[in-house]
Amino acid sequence: MQKLDLRYFQLLAISFVGGLFYASGFPFQSGHSFFLGPTIGFALFCFALSKEDKIKKQLLIAVAYSIGFYLLGFYWIPNTLKEFGGLQFPLNQMLGLVFSLLVIPQIYLFTVVQNRIKNPTLLALTYVLLEEFVPQQFPAHLGHSFISLAPQIPLKLAPIFGAPLYSFLTALLALSLIEHLKEKTAPKLAYRFIAIMV
Repeated sequence: MQKLDLRYFQLLAISFVGGLFYASGFPFQSGHSFFLGPTIGFALFCFALSKEDKIKKQLLIAVAYSIGFYLLGFYWIPNTLKEFGGLQFPLNQMLGLVFSLLVIPQIYLFTVVQNRIKNPTLLALTYVLLEEFVPQQFPAHLGHSFISLAPQIPLKLAPIFGAPLYSFLTALLALSLIEHLKEKTAPKLAYRFIAIMV
């Protein structure tokens, strides 16, 4: 029993770190960001999900991911609640923590459906559709980190397809890496598509 608990705690920790990586793709106060952060973060989250079969435990893995994303990406919310809402400690921190559960709501729907979709391309497309159509208070899409490449690398497809294309590429790369590790064979079609797009 202890081994199972330790294993599950490790999956929660991996997912939490994945959330931190996800947030690292967005600019900090210094203006810097880690372009590959969302890819690594989403891959860690999907890896943790793939190691657990029970939906309740998978949803807690999603909560850990969301909290990690909140702590690094939306750390400013409690201060805003204090400054502009007059909410003092600990109420501002508690409300911030509640918000952390809702910061990326599409992740919970993705967690529920991902067991039924085995193809990485279809799964990436599913995630992007959820990301686009599930309402978010502060939209922070996987593909938004690509903006840090401009103008040094022109994003010529951005005016046509917008963030969804880059979210799709990020999700597809992350899911393809997971499949590669699990199956010990490269998903060549997905890798070729990503290479062509890059």
